[in-house]
Amino acid sequence: ESEVSKLAHSIFRKFPEVCQVLESRDFVSCNVEDHSEDYPWILVSDHIENFINENAAAYLVTDSAGSVEFEGAKSISSTESSILEIIDSHVRPNLNLDGGDVEYRGYCDQTKVVRLRLVGSCVGCPSSTATLHFTIRNLLTHMIEEVEGVEQVFDEEDFVGDGSNWTG
Repeated sequence: ESEVSKLAHSIFRKFPEVCQVLESRDFVSCNVEDHSEDYPWILVSDHIENFINENAAAYLVTDSAGSVEFEGAKSISSTESSILEIIDSHVRPNLNLDGGDVEYRGYCDQTKVVRLRLVGSCVGCPSSTATLHFTIRNLLTHMIEEVEGVEQVFDEEDFVGDGSNWTG
């Protein structure tokens, strides 16, 4: 069972038509189950956006210097730092434009492979395999000589039914 953040929980309670909330450091994306002519998406999205803008600050955790604190943060290698920097500066903004995101799941020094999970609207998108294996892999292998490949990681929630059919 996935853990739901306090902000997502508040959004679900305030807007019952929201069926999915995707959060990252830089954005919040919401999907609604149905929108009808009586309650068009533009009205729903305006209300949700206003709610997020008014309430998001209450859910941020910052340290005394004003930096975001991440519980359980671990030290990472310079290669991992470079990977995360490229994901944050080059990959994530493009995925966010379409309501998607990528989760970094690790880097193996022995195999030189980066493990990533595509989330949000990237799950189920016909272009997600090409995005991961061509765009992201090519970018990382070109910019970081230690990286030789990318592997897609799936969680249980990425599967439907009996788990034999993945949604991405």
